[in-house]
Amino acid sequence: MTKAWKLTGPESLENKTLLSVTPNDPRFNDQWGLQSISAQQAWQYGTGSKDVVVAIIDSGIDLTNQDLKNNLWTNPGEIAGDGIDNENNGYIDDVNGWNFANNSNDVQDRYGHGTHVAGIIGAEGRNSLGVTGINWNVSLMALKFMDDKGVGDTGGAIRAMDYISMMKNTYGVNVVVVNYSWGGGTGFSNMLYGGINRLNDAAIVLTVAAGNNGSNNDITLRYPSCYDSTNIISVGALSSYSNGLVSFSNYGATTVDLAAPGSAVLSTIPWNNYGYLSGTSMAAPMVAGAVALLKSIKPSLTVSEVKGAIFSSVDKVSELFGKVATNGKLNLGACVASVLGIPYDSNLLPTGAITSQNLRSIGGWAKDLNSPNSSICVRLIIDGADRGLVWTGVGGSFVFNLGGLTIGEHVISVEARDSQTGSWTSVVSSKVTIPSPIVRVGYLRLDRVAGWAFSERSGASPVLVRVVINGRVVTGQWANQYRPALIPVVGSPRHGFSIPLNRNWFHKGSNNMLIQVYDPISKQVSIVWERTINK
Repeated sequence: MTKAWKLTGPESLENKTLLSVTPNDPRFNDQWGLQSISAQQAWQYGTGSKDVVVAIIDSGIDLTNQDLKNNLWTNPGEIAGDGIDNENNGYIDDVNGWNFANNSNDVQDRYGHGTHVAGIIGAEGRNSLGVTGINWNVSLMALKFMDDKGVGDTGGAIRAMDYISMMKNTYGVNVVVVNYSWGGGTGFSNMLYGGINRLNDAAIVLTVAAGNNGSNNDITLRYPSCYDSTNIISVGALSSYSNGLVSFSNYGATTVDLAAPGSAVLSTIPWNNYGYLSGTSMAAPMVAGAVALLKSIKPSLTVSEVKGAIFSSVDKVSELFGKVATNGKLNLGACVASVLGIPYDSNLLPTGAITSQNLRSIGGWAKDLNSPNSSICVRLIIDGADRGLVWTGVGGSFVFNLGGLTIGEHVISVEARDSQTGSWTSVVSSKVTIPSPIVRVGYLRLDRVAGWAFSERSGASPVLVRVVINGRVVTGQWANQYRPALIPVVGSPRHGFSIPLNRNWFHKGSNNMLIQVYDPISKQVSIVWERTINK
């Protein structure tokens, strides 16, 4: 077998440095595909199991990746590094899988494709790192048949398939699904077809990339996605900008089963990095992850039951009619609900977070998970009163001005309007305490009072200082004079005041003198200094 198999299409790798059930992985909000397939609803009923094994026939997996290393499959019959074929399966030290490109146990991915596929299926969830996979917990079997340039041959692929069949049939390894994110050739191979059917006999589902030629597979059959084996699920790539297929994705009303996110998909790449790839190669592992999650929630499911659950629960959208056999895209939440026999509510409540807050403004993001890329309406509620609304910007961003708040504690809530029901949901809440202004008097005589006044609420803006003598406002001045000594105190030299006083404002004996501060932002007057003055 010498025919070369290359990756299914124009996939570009872009390095990127680096909420139903919401993981704490920091890049989760960048994973539009998980939101598109209603993963959060599915995670209410399960997040995967280490007992479920997913075999990935690809370019290997990055064994040191922080988001993958805890979810790698470990061969229970093998002792690592002893140079012995402990379980007598014909492979020495096949601890995490096998390299069928050069017949070794080196399954480290140096090309990137297999690691990206692995992260979509099973990047560890809720570990406060990077991204999350469809399965937070799973066992990923690395079967490398592509070399470090991303090229392999059908012989290596067939040997990898037979390794899987042997490990399940002879050694009891619970492989439930194999992911093929490769192919696209038009030549029918009886030997490859045979390997696929042996996996079918072992009750293993195959998720296969439909190909990235932008062509109709019904007319030009492409393999392995177009084999008629009953365990195959052929997957087209859903666009991140619409409900239709991305332009490069192959399609077929009879030969492509459904669509799944396959455009600008964020996942793991080698050497503890994260990046975006596009292709049906990214769509297929979305469905492989779905198969694994279904089998972790209900292990008794047969191949036909798994396929039936996935196909019958797709979101049917007009853009996919006549393009894929089910006329729809993957809905993970719905297919989990279907196998559990529970009602499914397709609507997810909006969610959000605060990213910045001070005494003058509050900012953050809010998204409707049913339409994560769309702008939504959000409103500000302070102490139970509606204080205005805005539409979210790029990335769901919003900013509200907190002007006019009086001194004291205030309860803040940001609500988002559900695009499906029109109802309002609180997505974030917080508190803010507005402190009283500060006045320091450094000089006081019957003819002048001088010092500085500052309102943390107003920040750099000056405040109005008023002098009250015996209950009567007699004079005032904006505290905006230059006093260098104020720099280390309030961070600004322009909060000083020096106010001339008239002795005739005081009567003989004791006089009550107050300093009031008027905050022009909150429009609130505060008494912040008081003395008894004798004349």
